[in-house]
Amino acid sequence: MFELECDACRVGIGAVLSQEKRPIAFLSKKLNEARQKWSTYEQELYVVYRSLKSWESYLIASNFVLFSDHQSLQHFKNQKHINKMHARWASYFEQFNFVIRHKSRVNNKVLDALSRRVLLLVSLQSEIVGFECLKELYKEDDDFADIWRSVRHDNPHKIFIS
Repeated sequence: MFELECDACRVGIGAVLSQEKRPIAFLSKKLNEARQKWSTYEQELYVVYRSLKSWESYLIASNFVLFSDHQSLQHFKNQKHINKMHARWASYFEQFNFVIRHKSRVNNKVLDALSRRVLLLVSLQSEIVGFECLKELYKEDDDFADIWRSVRHDNPHKIFIS
C-alpha cells in the first residue's frame, strides 16, 4: 500500500510517496507569488493536487493513505459549498481511492524540510557574509595567483568568472 504525505507552508510545498514506510519519491516546489497569498487550507489542498498529478501513474489504481498535518482536509469530501477551483480539484480527486489521515507536525520533519527548502536556502545564502571579498585575495595567494592571472588574461579554456 502506498502512503502519501503532504505539507505546505507559506512559500513552498513538499510531499513524500512511500511504500512500507520507505520513501520512494519526493516533491518540493516553491509557490509562486499568487499561490503564496492563498489561505493555508488552499495551499494544503494544492499540495495534494500537485502530488496526485505527479504520481498519478502509481496512485490511480491503488488504495492509499494520504497524511496531512492540516486537520480540516479530512472534511474536504463532505463540504457542500466550494469554489470553482476546489470543485475542479475535488473532481480530479474522485479518480483516486484514498483516505485522509491527520499526522501531527511533530512527526512531519521530512515534509517540513521539503516544503520549507526555499527558506533554508535563503538563510544559508545570507549567513555567508564576506564570501565575495575572497575574490580580492586570489591575485595575492601563493597557491592560486598564477592560475588567477592566466584565467583573467589569457583564458585559453574559456573559463567564466562570476
